[in-house]
Amino acid sequence: VTAFEIGSKSRLADGRVELNAAIFYSDYQDLQVSQFDGAVGFLVGNAAEASSQGVEIDGRWLITEGLTMTFSGAYLDFQFDEYYGACNAGLRLPPSATCDYSGKPNIFSPEWTANASFEYVTGITESVDFRGNLDVLYTDEQYVDVTLDDNIIQDGVTRVNARIALETDNWSLALLGKNLTDEDIASFATTTPLSGALGTPSYTTYMDRPRTVAVQALYRF
Repeated sequence: VTAFEIGSKSRLADGRVELNAAIFYSDYQDLQVSQFDGAVGFLVGNAAEASSQGVEIDGRWLITEGLTMTFSGAYLDFQFDEYYGACNAGLRLPPSATCDYSGKPNIFSPEWTANASFEYVTGITESVDFRGNLDVLYTDEQYVDVTLDDNIIQDGVTRVNARIALETDNWSLALLGKNLTDEDIASFATTTPLSGALGTPSYTTYMDRPRTVAVQALYRF
């Protein structure tokens, strides 16, 4: 890979804001890619040429005393410039067929991502603090299958996580929730090995956890 990057790191508003930004470009030759062989295994091969470019920003902002926001965002333009590999099952071709994936993005390469987290900390008594956290995370649509099958693209999704806690130097008690909007999120998918007739594939998909709520307790001896 030949990579170029230029960026900046800044402190603004009398140090209350930190802002970082970067622009990058990468050119890959003989990029290694894992592919499903259409039967029972995954093979690692060279995808010839690919390029990746984009912009990233991140930072922190002390909004008020006790309330801090951290944030990040990115735009990614990844594409295979020249890539011939095994055809995915959705194309209804024999497993031995070779397809041209030039111009397609890679797996797990969403065009847009953005995250924002808020943390609020305040004292309730001389020894007990209240801490609240809220996370909002957005991921654009992306391939979650190594053969870049259009039938199993993960749509863009926004996840929300939250946590509230009482804390001291020795213990903490917290209520936390993850994926509070109960989104269906595929973390990885593939054609199910040795199943489905030619032209009618079936898929195996690994899903992130649905809405989860838990109580968390910690004591330091």
